[in-house]
Amino acid sequence: MAHGQTCESLLITEQTHYELVSDGDMDDQLSTLTYNVRPPIDRFEISTQSYLSERTDIFGVVSAAIIIHNNRVLLIQRASDDDYPNLWEVPGGEAHKEETLVQGAVRELREEAGLRASEVISMIGEFEWVEPELENPEHGERIWKIFMFLIAIDDADMQLEINLDPKEHQAYLWATETQIRESLCGTIQLEWMSINQREAILSAFEKVND
Repeated sequence: MAHGQTCESLLITEQTHYELVSDGDMDDQLSTLTYNVRPPIDRFEISTQSYLSERTDIFGVVSAAIIIHNNRVLLIQRASDDDYPNLWEVPGGEAHKEETLVQGAVRELREEAGLRASEVISMIGEFEWVEPELENPEHGERIWKIFMFLIAIDDADMQLEINLDPKEHQAYLWATETQIRESLCGTIQLEWMSINQREAILSAFEKVND
């Protein structure tokens, strides 16, 4: 599998390769991972369950990982037959109630991209996303809290071999700050899962370039 694809050479995920790297119990693999957290974001090392108990208006929490390497950010494209098809996002997903907000981002990075976090540098942004309740419209809308973390990856992953689950994501690319700002990578128009993600990525570039 190729490494570090740019916008000009989009990489489509391979089912067989993902099955190879996902063999075994992912929870067992994740339990052995270690990472550092910089002091300013220690406060996000609280369990998702504790956070939700304080925010009863929130349905759930999503933790996401922004990875910037060689002045490019990792983006992954949602599968064409999944919810919100073909939209672009950073690795992330619903944080489990028993894990912290930070741990959720670290786990999702490993599950969705096959990368190991070495350090959680900063909490770049947080926002709320309102999801219509399609199955039971009478229940109204679901409010999700999204936390975006800037994360450094483990040295062993510096070759940046990305492994996607084809049931969830179909392609990935590495985009520059300018390409993010323009939502255009070569000939690829970036349709965002959330415009707030785009803004958080731009904030992450600012922090990295300080």
